[in-house]
Amino acid sequence: MGFSRKAALLRWQAIVLIAVTVIKVFLFDVSSLDHGWRVLSFIILGALLLAVSYAYQRDWLGLQHPHSG
Repeated sequence: MGFSRKAALLRWQAIVLIAVTVIKVFLFDVSSLDHGWRVLSFIILGALLLAVSYAYQRDWLGLQHPHSG
C-alpha cells in the first residue's frame, strides 16, 4: 500500500513491522530448529534483505522524486 500510494510513512511503518517480526522469529522461533535449518534460515533472510536493499538502491519501485533545479 505504501508503494502504490507513494506514502513514505506507510513504508516506514511496514519496515518497522517487518523488523519486529524478523527479530521475534529469529530470537524465539529459530531456537527450536536444528543447526542446519537455522543456518539455512539465516542465509535466506540475508538474501531477502540484500534483494530488498538492492531494489531500493536501484529505485526499481520509482520512489525517488526528481530533484528541482
